[in-house]
Amino acid sequence: DMEFLECIGWESIIIDQCHTSKMSKHFEKIRRLNTDFRLLLFNGQIK
Repeated sequence: DMEFLECIGWESIIIDQCHTSKMSKHFEKIRRLNTDFRLLLFNGQIK
């Protein structure tokens, strides 16, 4: 699946719920996607 997604020239990538512990293992894969803009959304208080 990642090989297919890496071939796409994404205009932007928006990821919701980035604060969850499950997301940490996916960040490197997200970085490999071809885009100039990434928006990571967090839910909760910023301290």
